[in-house]
Amino acid sequence: MDNVTGKDQEVTYNDGTGKMVTETQKVVIPMVGSLSTVLPSTFTDVQSGEASMAGDGNGGTSMTFTMTLFGPIGSATSEFGYSAAIQDGRIPDATISALPVSPLDNPSFKGGAASYKAGADTGVTLTAGATEIDANVLKLRDGAQTLLAGLIQLSDGAKTLNAGLAGDAAPGANKLADGASQLKAGAGQLKAGAGDAKAGSTKLAVGAGQVSDGSKQLSAGLIQIRDGVDALPADPSVKAGTDQLKAGLDAIIAGVGSASTENTLLWGVAQMQGGVGQLTAGLDHAATSSTDPGGAKQVLQQLMDQLDNSSLTDPGAKQALTAIIYGLDHTAVSATDMGAKQAVVALQGVLQCPDNILLAITDPTDICKVIAPTISDPSGKGPAALQTKFTLAKLKEGLGDPLVAANTALYGLTQIKTKIGSRDVPGQTALYALDQVVKGIGAASQPTTLLGGLAQVGGGLAQVQAGLSNPGCDPLSVDPAQKCGVLQGASLVRAGIDQLVAGISDSLAGVLNPAAAGAAQVASGAGQLAVGAGQLDTGLGDLANGASLLNDGTVQLSDGAKQLAAGLGVAATGSGQLSDGLAKAADGGKALPAGASKLSAEGTSKLVEAGKATDSDYGLKYALIVAGAERAKAEGMAYGAPAGATGATAYSLEISGANGNGGTDIGRGVGALALFGAGGSLVFFRRRFI
Repeated sequence: MDNVTGKDQEVTYNDGTGKMVTETQKVVIPMVGSLSTVLPSTFTDVQSGEASMAGDGNGGTSMTFTMTLFGPIGSATSEFGYSAAIQDGRIPDATISALPVSPLDNPSFKGGAASYKAGADTGVTLTAGATEIDANVLKLRDGAQTLLAGLIQLSDGAKTLNAGLAGDAAPGANKLADGASQLKAGAGQLKAGAGDAKAGSTKLAVGAGQVSDGSKQLSAGLIQIRDGVDALPADPSVKAGTDQLKAGLDAIIAGVGSASTENTLLWGVAQMQGGVGQLTAGLDHAATSSTDPGGAKQVLQQLMDQLDNSSLTDPGAKQALTAIIYGLDHTAVSATDMGAKQAVVALQGVLQCPDNILLAITDPTDICKVIAPTISDPSGKGPAALQTKFTLAKLKEGLGDPLVAANTALYGLTQIKTKIGSRDVPGQTALYALDQVVKGIGAASQPTTLLGGLAQVGGGLAQVQAGLSNPGCDPLSVDPAQKCGVLQGASLVRAGIDQLVAGISDSLAGVLNPAAAGAAQVASGAGQLAVGAGQLDTGLGDLANGASLLNDGTVQLSDGAKQLAAGLGVAATGSGQLSDGLAKAADGGKALPAGASKLSAEGTSKLVEAGKATDSDYGLKYALIVAGAERAKAEGMAYGAPAGATGATAYSLEISGANGNGGTDIGRGVGALALFGAGGSLVFFRRRFI
């Protein structure tokens, strides 16, 4: 069956992009029809792919063919037929009926027409949605590129952090720990040496007191000798007394001796002077070379400068530790100013999909799956982002908290900084102990310090030496600097005794007077020596106390340095794992922009094209349905209908069967075909005779 009412007509529809286009299409009057026939019982093995078949109650087969002769619901041409096994049979009569319909109004077809309209509308929505998805996929690609750049920067930063921790901070902390151990050993030796010096200074003070007492007794004895000589009677027995006196004076002269003769008083005083000079030089003298760093005072001052120096180019350990703590644990005031600990926390937040990253991403769930799936494996052996998360946690754990006791970098640094302390704040700290030691050493101009005591001891020893021996003296001079010492006085006494033996002279008193004056001068110097020795003893006591404090501080410094080395070792390991994890994350992230581009090119853009094609196809088909409906309403009347007639014409044709009457039956069939041909054409085929 062929619907030949088609004619060219312009139709307008949406092409899927929101643009209306007009095309010329073949539009037919929508028509539906049916063909009914009853095959007699002689027709067996009846088969048809198009007919509805049922028994007629008399052994025959009732067959009905339906036709929808318009597109796109049906087709302008409908082909159908049947096959049967017959013998000497006849083709039964058939009835064909057809009528025009409006697919927009007919109950049987308006649902299909609505489906095509919905398909066209869905195509528009699909195209718009696919276009938006494609745009968002491109945004995802751009966001992935930004994220990749960030991961690369983080990876570079982690490598730098690892290089700093593993290459500088950790080895430096180990060296600091070694140096702190050496400082601890040296402080122990200083403490022991200060104790020994204190014990020696106590003995020196006692000995100086004894010298002072002895010299006073010597002075008194010489005065008594002088007075005794004045009272000597003119008696020959004096000779025996003067001999004994000469022997005693010879013993005094020999005992006083000289600075070059061992085990004499002058040699002992010279040795004491030399020891005081060496001790003074050891405590306070400027450095002369790299192998001579200076006296103990200068070395301690240098040590304090190394521990506490605010120079930007040569910071002390305390300032360096403060800078390290600042770099590791510093709350950011801007995006470019944050400590390592805060950077780790921020990076952990990024791996948890923070809002500022997700704002540029259409579906947060997808990017979470790409960057950090699950984030729950405690072993850190999963995807690169998961390893990064685990490594960050380990790095943060290695950094620790400055105030929580543990083997962590921040706690160790804080403890070292605390144990270094301040010069002005009393406590068991290195700087305070060193400062106390330096103050205890003091200066020669400060009488209450070790150097001041040594200076007074040196002055006292010089006076003792002058009192014992003053070559070139003038026994008759009233100038104290010209007074003769004990040695010269004893020599004069010895000479005077010789003269006395030869003939006692009145000049003996003049000889004894300088001896007595020298003895008095010795007594005065010995007294000053005793005072200086007491001050030396006090200064060495302060030195011993400071050395004890220094020893305690260096013990704590050594422990803190070891904790720092351990914490920085953990931090260096964690930063290495962080660097490896971020490198893997960056390598994995490189696939994101390419994947998003591929998704756009091969997925969403094709979805846009498919939406356009769907909308265009359904839009054209619905436009044809509308145009056909309009033709059905306007042209549904039969050809030759009276003027003013309304409604639509239904066609009904009877086709006579082939019964062997030859031309008569054929003529009737052709007439029927011609009658229907006014509105269409019929083709009947697929007859099989056996």
